[in-house]
Amino acid sequence: MTKFKIVREGDTKPSLEEMQAFVGGKIEIVRLSDGDHLVVNDEGLLDGLPVNFDATAVWWCDVGDDVVKEHGLPPLVGDVMLVHGGID
Repeated sequence: MTKFKIVREGDTKPSLEEMQAFVGGKIEIVRLSDGDHLVVNDEGLLDGLPVNFDATAVWWCDVGDDVVKEHGLPPLVGDVMLVHGGID
């Protein structure tokens, strides 16, 4: 079972080390149109991590069905952290 952690605006932003520990490796940032960031495991697809349906739904909803179909976007996998307002 995958985890989907939400860091709300006003909460303490996670450190690089905290994000790496949560996703279980190197991180990759998926930027959403509203300025939020999804933090994912950079090698999750290669490592065969399970699909994170909650995080994938957030991402695909953000980019739209047309983009998902046109580009064949893969699902997000493994544990994912949503950081409202971004990590910057």
